[in-house]
Amino acid sequence: TTPIISDQVSIPDGVVGDVVEIPVVVGDVVDEGTHAVIIETHKACLNVKATGHRRMRVVEVLTRIGQEVKEGDRLLMVEKAD
Repeated sequence: TTPIISDQVSIPDGVVGDVVEIPVVVGDVVDEGTHAVIIETHKACLNVKATGHRRMRVVEVLTRIGQEVKEGDRLLMVEKAD
């Protein structure tokens, strides 16, 4: 079998804010576009979507609720789900 290298879900360009919700947990299998982390900025709430594969498994959560995050920070590690 071919090993699967994990992809990362990161903060979009220009965003700085606090993590207010993480609706996924390690082991969840989600579809691309699923809201994976919700960040509150000084202007609005931003839903960061899972990307990388049509279906993916969350293998690691790299942030926590209340943590300040900024552009380029890694939030989750995901791998392709069968």
